[in-house]
Amino acid sequence: MKLNKNFIQFLQWGFFLSNALLLLFIYRLGSARIDKGLEPGMRDIGTYLRAGSRLLSGQNPYTDGAFRSGSSALPLFGFIEDLLSDAQIYFVFNTMTLMGIIIFAKTFSSNKKPLSPILMTVIIWTSSLRENLVNIQITGFVAILFSVGYRLHFHYSKWPITYFGLWLLALALDLKPHLFGALLLLICVQKNKVISLLKTFVILLLNQLILSIIFGVNLIQKWVERILDLYYLKSRGELGESLTLWPILEFMGMDRKITSGLAIILLSSLLTLLTLNQKVIKYNSLQNLEIALLLPAFGIFFHYYDLAPLVALIILNLLNEDRGKIIVIILPILLIPGSFGEKSSVFIIFILLLMILKFDSKFVDINYIYICISFCIWIAYSIFMSVFEEYNLRQQGQMTCIVFLLLSLSLGRRINRRSHIA
Repeated sequence: MKLNKNFIQFLQWGFFLSNALLLLFIYRLGSARIDKGLEPGMRDIGTYLRAGSRLLSGQNPYTDGAFRSGSSALPLFGFIEDLLSDAQIYFVFNTMTLMGIIIFAKTFSSNKKPLSPILMTVIIWTSSLRENLVNIQITGFVAILFSVGYRLHFHYSKWPITYFGLWLLALALDLKPHLFGALLLLICVQKNKVISLLKTFVILLLNQLILSIIFGVNLIQKWVERILDLYYLKSRGELGESLTLWPILEFMGMDRKITSGLAIILLSSLLTLLTLNQKVIKYNSLQNLEIALLLPAFGIFFHYYDLAPLVALIILNLLNEDRGKIIVIILPILLIPGSFGEKSSVFIIFILLLMILKFDSKFVDINYIYICISFCIWIAYSIFMSVFEEYNLRQQGQMTCIVFLLLSLSLGRRINRRSHIA
């Protein structure tokens, strides 16, 4: 029996690795399509590489309007562009996407047992994670920085290690403040270490100040101007990345300036409520972490691929709470891509994953009625999204549906009140 269990485990890990390699092969050129040629360019990673090269040559990295992050990690990106070929860059960052999202979810989930390779396979096929591969994004890379920085700072007492952790957190915050800012704030509040948040921000500014002196560019001023410019870009309709509820309201007739103001007010109010009134809200820390990752979706700057860390985290938390039935039911919503172009291929993956889940001990007892429900949801959800597609709002509609689905999962669950982040 032990040999059989080891053999089954071997097959499961083989299945996961083969799926990871398959995804890396499929997205080896990012969003390459036949009509666009085989080399679509560097996609999102190219923005960071170009900004890094400009900084190393003493130029202003913010001359590229698409670059909106801080400058702390730009020398690294500049060196990467000089050292690696395009194909190597694709492989490195897409591999870090697959690893980073899982590492992040494992770090902050309530599941402290070894991860199931079957569940990891489900996670890497979710559409928000594949969207990172399509765009050759750095979300996985930043998730690794944040996870390692969190562990080093909050789990070690020696000051060189804790401050190195703060530096990693500062890099992550500088690269993706809209995604990890609320999460870091909430973690520091929960652990009664708000001073750590202040230190992280000071290190972030010191990084930018040192680079400003070395390369002769006022990076702090340029960075603040670029952040403030986000509101004006949104109010003028030039911030195309905003894929949440607001474009739908604008399509229905609401003035863009009103939605821009509402987005800032709503995000600020929700963040304040979450951080200052945790005892009133009556949710445990794990649910609050999920909500902190959702809050940016109600702001003016959010992407579909920004959902990947949250989706993976919720899947792991649900499994630890023995809620595998919910995972099976919502699986089609988490798998269907933003474009109908992948509909048939992802449908095949959907069926395969449902079958493979039966080989995981956490899902083996799930009645086939839930698989039938999942299949029906696939059809209904696809039809519902086709309505949005008629008005060129498919991604906005899909993003909004997923955000409210994940929010309802986080708010509606009552897991062990003693649960807390490690």
